[in-house]
Amino acid sequence: MFQTKYSSVAIVLFAGMALLSLTSCGDNAKGSNRIPLEGKVVTSTRRPVNGSISLTPAPGTNGPAATAAIVEGHYRFNVSNGPGPSKYHATVLLQQTERAASRKDAPQKSQVRESFDADLSSSQPRLDHTLKSE
Repeated sequence: MFQTKYSSVAIVLFAGMALLSLTSCGDNAKGSNRIPLEGKVVTSTRRPVNGSISLTPAPGTNGPAATAAIVEGHYRFNVSNGPGPSKYHATVLLQQTERAASRKDAPQKSQVRESFDADLSSSQPRLDHTLKSE
């Protein structure tokens, strides 16, 4: 009897956890209305960069914020971490390479930042950007 009582409790707990995890996954995939998005970030000389891109909803709009790493000029969001179909303010934050940091004429900053506006309301799958500064 002692073993049967605890076995029943374990089964109920396991079933509850399984139901909770299925419900959470469904809400995240369906309810958030996120879109997949990928793109390329390069310098004005077409050199790929490393860093991050952050998308925050433009003033007066709603949508989830999103951030992704930029590796060799490329970044990618999927439906679980991407932005929603809305207008956004994008900020690109670049990590300065060791070579650029060692140059005497290079700025003494470890990061370069550039911002721009992006309209993702048409749920476009791609957003490329050429940096004006770097």
